[in-house]
Parts: sequence; C-alpha cells; structure tokens
Amino acid sequence: MLELVVPTLEEMWFRESLMADEETMAYNHAWGGTIPFPKEKWKSWYDQWIVYHENKRYYRYLKDENGFVGEIAYHYDSEYDGYVAFLWLLRCVIM
Repeated sequence: MLELVVPTLEEMWFRESLMADEETMAYNHAWGGTIPFPKEKWKSWYDQWIVYHENKRYYRYLKDENGFVGEIAYHYDSEYDGYVAFLWLLRCVIM
C-alpha cells in the first residue's frame, strides 16, 4: 500500500536521487535529462515547497513498505492560470 509522506529536510536525499536517476528523468531527455539537486539547494527548495507553500504548492513523497518510491507535486502556474501536477516513480511494479 502506498502512503503520502511529508518529507523532512534531511530526507531530501531521496529527491536528489530521483533527479539524478537517468531512467526516472528520461522524460526530460530533450531538456538535459537528469537535474542536479545538491545538498546546498535543499533548504531553499524545501522552504518554498514545504514550509512556505502559500497553498499554491503541494509536495509529498510516495512510500511503500520498502521505503520511498516516488514523489507527487502540484503548483499553481499563473501564466497557465491553473495547476500543474507531477508524479515521479523511482521503481514501479504493475500488477
């Protein structure tokens, strides 16, 4: 069973690993593929998405019995005048 988890700042290592994973980031190949997310960027990103989200951003990890398996996020895009949603899975078993 999957559950949604608010990650701690120290758990941003998982986001870093997702963004560094070539298979996970294959959708982004045309724009450079993987995206660096070094530890020195964690705090500002975390503050924007978790601490001071202003009800315009939502971010959670997806966790199963083995640990973190993905992330889900959405944010309000004023140029689009709507919400944009994202779902990333590190590993997925479809049954």
